[in-house]
Amino acid sequence: MATGLIPLTVIGLSLLAIIAIAVCLVSFYVTDELQKHVDDSLLCAVEAHAAAVEDSLDVVLGYIGTYKLALEEAMARPQYITQYQKDAYCNVTTDGVPIFTTCYDYGGACIYGVYQPNEEEWERYVYRTMAVDNVMKSFYNHTGNVVMVYYVTMRAVLCKIYPYIPDLAVAMGPHSPLLGIPPVVESDRTHNPNGDAFFSSLYLDLTGAGWMVTAAQPIYRVTNQSVPEMVVCADVLVKVLVDKYLTGKMIPFDGSYGILASTSGQLIAVPKQGIHDLGLESMITVQGSDEYNFDTQNINLCNVSNAKELCKVIRCNNSGVNSHAHIGESVKVLTWSYITSTKWMLFIIVERTTVYHSVNRLVDNLTIGAVLVAVIIVAVIILLSILFFWQSRSMSKKIGTPLNVFSKMLENIGTGSYVQEPPHFSVDELNRTAQTLSAVGKQLGTNVEKLKALNDAYSRFIPSAFIETLGKQDVVSVKLGDCSQCEMTILFADIRGFTQISEQMSPTELFNYLNTYMQYVGPVVTKNGGFIDKYIGDGVMSLFPNCAADAIRCSTDILVAVQSFNETIRDSRHRMQVGIGIHTGPVILGTIGFENRMDATVIADSVNVASRLEGLTKQFKVPIIVSDFTLRQVNLSDIGVESQYLGHVCLKGKKIPLPVHALWSCSDPVVFTDNHLVEALRQFESGHFQDCLDMLRKIDRSTSAECVDALSTVYEEQCVQYMKLGCPLHVGSTPLLMDVK
Repeated sequence: MATGLIPLTVIGLSLLAIIAIAVCLVSFYVTDELQKHVDDSLLCAVEAHAAAVEDSLDVVLGYIGTYKLALEEAMARPQYITQYQKDAYCNVTTDGVPIFTTCYDYGGACIYGVYQPNEEEWERYVYRTMAVDNVMKSFYNHTGNVVMVYYVTMRAVLCKIYPYIPDLAVAMGPHSPLLGIPPVVESDRTHNPNGDAFFSSLYLDLTGAGWMVTAAQPIYRVTNQSVPEMVVCADVLVKVLVDKYLTGKMIPFDGSYGILASTSGQLIAVPKQGIHDLGLESMITVQGSDEYNFDTQNINLCNVSNAKELCKVIRCNNSGVNSHAHIGESVKVLTWSYITSTKWMLFIIVERTTVYHSVNRLVDNLTIGAVLVAVIIVAVIILLSILFFWQSRSMSKKIGTPLNVFSKMLENIGTGSYVQEPPHFSVDELNRTAQTLSAVGKQLGTNVEKLKALNDAYSRFIPSAFIETLGKQDVVSVKLGDCSQCEMTILFADIRGFTQISEQMSPTELFNYLNTYMQYVGPVVTKNGGFIDKYIGDGVMSLFPNCAADAIRCSTDILVAVQSFNETIRDSRHRMQVGIGIHTGPVILGTIGFENRMDATVIADSVNVASRLEGLTKQFKVPIIVSDFTLRQVNLSDIGVESQYLGHVCLKGKKIPLPVHALWSCSDPVVFTDNHLVEALRQFESGHFQDCLDMLRKIDRSTSAECVDALSTVYEEQCVQYMKLGCPLHVGSTPLLMDVK
């Protein structure tokens, strides 16, 4: 029964996982799709809202254009000024400022000026425009956004305003600031090259009504004028824009609001909630009525820390939605749309919880349902687990002890104790299992021993260092064609006079002789960080991958090992001498052959050079010769070795002479200090062969070392050869022409 509960538990857990995954996927998909739908709906509403704002503002610009045309026509048409027209305005000058209002209500307008105009200015700017006062009045009455319609003249410093404001003179004072307000300043050719109708920057109303923007249209008397003659204006209060378009029923969600800004970032209109969210309380202040510093009152959203999300899209000139905008103290949904005619950007900001309330509620319901189903499944699983627990306790008593014994046997086999005696159990199946496990351990131990012996055998034919250089872990992984290029030091060691020695021995004695010799040499190579690549008859080729000093140290140790070997030989005829050549250079290590027979080898010109240097030891009668390139990599004093320069040798098959040196241990010095010999070498390399011969003949051959005598002989032969055949063209020192194979 307990065994049958296991699949039931697995099925229950699987159902629980499937439900959890399904709920997550459905919640994610539903949430994503519903949010996209809400975002699209919100974007459509904002675009429609922006279109309504644009249409409403376009109406203002359209009326401005109509009023401009009416003014141009009235001013261009000559007319007789009647007394009736002159009596149409009455002077209500206040505090020395001339204010004239209409007496017969031609629109309820008034004339404001800094000084008393003359008859010509009155005729041009006042009487002739009386005919269009009704246009001004109609403009004001038919656009709900406009709070004041007026025109400003640049030359006469006059302004005609509708409707009449009794406190206008007090508000403006004796010095007119009208010429400095943004709609007038921004109407010249510098700011408005084409002379089109436009909306001005945000500024503070002169009469104290509040912040406003103005729809303006310049009028030029001459086409190429830089400053217009008149500017037709219509003021729109920010409060009107906020109340009408940025709050209330125009915004599609409760608690939402809108913001108007120019594409340069200048704030145009913002409600109280926006002031709070953007942290503008300390920046938006209305100054006293005598101060009109408009530039410092402008607010650019790009300089407001809480408006970073708005600044990212303020110049994009399109529509969009950002459902995770950090504005104020919470995450909000930011929607924007571009108003083309005014080059403004309309932002609608809605609380995220308000927008996605229905979506979140649906997801919560799905989650609650999934949790209820999961609770039921968990309850069933717990009940089944309790039943399984009671059943498993009785089963564990029967199989727990044998399992522990089997686990201990496997642990011992894993640590190398392959022979395990099988225990005895009362159940036949357990006994068979124990016997099988014991047999597996014994067989595994036998296989491990065979594999270890096989690896040891392989390592005797292919050095482990060679395999490591190829980047392989063991010989099994080595394949035909594997190769690696690196720089190594090559050491060739060869027995002198081996032919004569071999003729005096039987084949068996000869092999025993060589193997005994290799028993002395092989450990010396390994001790000094090298490995033997191959045996070439009586010769040994060793590689040193670490440094050249290892090879030079090994060469002197080989000489010591050979001396120890000779001490074991009773027959003096069988005592040996060895010659050693050392060179450093790039080599290629790899495998060569075919699929059924391959071998590890080294291919490089450096190998040939080392072999030929070993051959030179016969002619120079020295035990060790090393190339100059190798010698320059080693500090000889650190390893107790001395050297003697032998000259530049032109080896067979090489065009460039190779400088070579003889080496010997400091404990067994060789005398190369004859001044005549040193001078002879210098004369030879300078090409003075006769002088070289003269110096060589002064050497006392009877008392000099064998190597000095051999070196002198080599240089005498080379001088005679050069003097007979002539010296070939060369650069640097004269080379020795040595015939070494």
